Amino acid sequence: MPRLLRRARPSRSASRRRRRRWGRRRTWRSASTACCASAARVTTPRAMVSSPPRRCDMTRAKPRDDVRALHPQDVADALRLRQLRQGGSPEVSDEALAAEKAKRHVAEPDYMRDEGRAAPFVLEASAFHKVMARVPKERAMFSGDALSYEELGRLYHSSKRARDVLFRLFFKMAAGRIHESLRPLFGDCFLVGLRKPDGGTRPIGIGSALRRRLVGRCIMEQIKDEVGERLTGTAPTWEDLWRAREFNGLATEEEARERSCNTPLQLGCGTPGGAEILIAICRVFVQRHPEGPIFSDDKVNGFNSITRGAIFRGLRTFFPSLIPVARFYYQSVDGDDAEAVDPRLWLLGGHGKVEACDSAGEVYASREGCQQGDPLGPLLWSFGYHQALLEMQARSPDSICLAYLDDTYCLDVSPVAACAAAAAGEDATDDLCGVTSNQKKQEVYSPTGDLSFLPAAVRGSPHHADGRLLVIKVLGTFLGDAAEASRRLVERVRRALAPLAGREGVCGLHDTRRCNLALQIQMTLNRFCANASLNYFLCTMPEEATREAARLHDRLIGEAFDEFTAGRLSSTAQRRAALQQARLPVKFGGAGLTSMSAITDAAIVGSWCLCWEPIARLCPQLARGIDLGAAAVAASAVAAAEAATGQAEAESAVEQALAAVSLKARYAREARARGAA
Repeated sequence: MPRLLRRARPSRSASRRRRRRWGRRRTWRSASTACCASAARVTTPRAMVSSPPRRCDMTRAKPRDDVRALHPQDVADALRLRQLRQGGSPEVSDEALAAEKAKRHVAEPDYMRDEGRAAPFVLEASAFHKVMARVPKERAMFSGDALSYEELGRLYHSSKRARDVLFRLFFKMAAGRIHESLRPLFGDCFLVGLRKPDGGTRPIGIGSALRRRLVGRCIMEQIKDEVGERLTGTAPTWEDLWRAREFNGLATEEEARERSCNTPLQLGCGTPGGAEILIAICRVFVQRHPEGPIFSDDKVNGFNSITRGAIFRGLRTFFPSLIPVARFYYQSVDGDDAEAVDPRLWLLGGHGKVEACDSAGEVYASREGCQQGDPLGPLLWSFGYHQALLEMQARSPDSICLAYLDDTYCLDVSPVAACAAAAAGEDATDDLCGVTSNQKKQEVYSPTGDLSFLPAAVRGSPHHADGRLLVIKVLGTFLGDAAEASRRLVERVRRALAPLAGREGVCGLHDTRRCNLALQIQMTLNRFCANASLNYFLCTMPEEATREAARLHDRLIGEAFDEFTAGRLSSTAQRRAALQQARLPVKFGGAGLTSMSAITDAAIVGSWCLCWEPIARLCPQLARGIDLGAAAVAASAVAAAEAATGQAEAESAVEQALAAVSLKARYAREARARGAA
């Protein structure tokens, strides 16, 4: 072998170093995977304590069939899947199909038509630069383009020419002006099934980072304020009230013109802090009207079942400029007169990426609804569903209709009116959107109202097997009796933080010969995943309902920290001092393990500062008669009285202590005198 080639070969020591580096890297990946698997039981969406669903194995038959059942292909298939969910026959009769088509009032071949040729969406440079300057810290990639957010972010920061090219590309895609031959590629997405806690499957569509997700983020960044105004400021017209006269009791058109009507509130898209605002509205309502009920309703597979006709009908009403980009992602057309091609779905099979099919090999596509995982999905759902919310509000003008995406809540002083509004919303959603309600999740709660008219099938009815509800779940939080809410929250905290302890949990991670990062992983999970799991409840529940849960949370986090740092080898005073320092922020030399008991008051005040102005603006009937200035003065007076009372009690306690000491000293003197005698 020539000398140059021999010199080019790596030495044995270099090869060993390379193998050691690769071994450490592989060990770190395996340790991270195990660590994330443990953290998956602690980390939650919207900072809740509930464990998130795990990813389903899409190579097996049951998950594939479950995901297929969540993607209706046409009206007949949607009706067949609905009958199967209700325990009926898979055969669809011609009469039922004709009735379903007539009920939807949609001409299927042209439901995506662009009436009037609406002007395409114009992406602004400011929204583009705001999104691309700090892309999300996620490395999930679509198997079609294999581009991550970080790689596109590095390209954006590389040069001005790269930024200009990216902006022109995003501008064209936001306007739906990409060549027709590329449309099938841009609408495709990777389908992942997530397992729900109740055993169901949630399909998530992962689109391309370049072609779909970042473009959708830029669009939402630009229009979020306008979307929030339209979804919370559009009330039913007098024509809507007159059409619903069978339900609202209007007799003449003049009466319909003069009839006042509340505005339905969709707080899941375009409203900052929408979840906290919705919960705060329900809390204020219960405090002011304890006789009035809260009726909750959830939808069955809402995102994937809503008809495309409802979505585009909503876009024509509220945001026509988004029709081209919606057609661009949800319908591909080959040529001027060619048949429309629906976006394809891809699964990760045993031999790599395969087109989505069920266990029988039948290929299916995305032909109804909008995809969960699409940044524009909540927007498209909200516009499609808002027609049903307007119809529900027109049938019950005095009720308060709230929605956070597909979670709907009806509030009214009268229990009969609230339940009638919920029933009207269920019928309107089925008629206008093709989405059915999950009757197993319907609940009603009222502290003192008469609910005897409700059937036994509704949870919260006095005739139900479990009786009346003491608390009701509103977007995951507990609203109602403080003692019951505290008990259930304590159970959730104990269940959610259980993966921290034990040899099978996070505390069981240990270093190996090739990987010594166990402590770093443990501290990261304890700080960012476990310790943040109670923040949402502190902001949305009263202090008396979170006090015990916060104490338990702090104790479990502290015990995990002691286990990570071998605190059992230290004294009690040393462990207490170490935990006090760990509670400090990182910039002050701590570990960032914030005490939940210490920030409870701040969380409550901050949440109400966020929510009160929207409550007064969106629901003035609830804020009427409440003067925050007078409330502040009264609170100051109460605090002063409590302080004075506390001072008097303290002085009395001191006097009692001094008297006890004097009495004890006298007894001691008498005892010494008797001893001397």
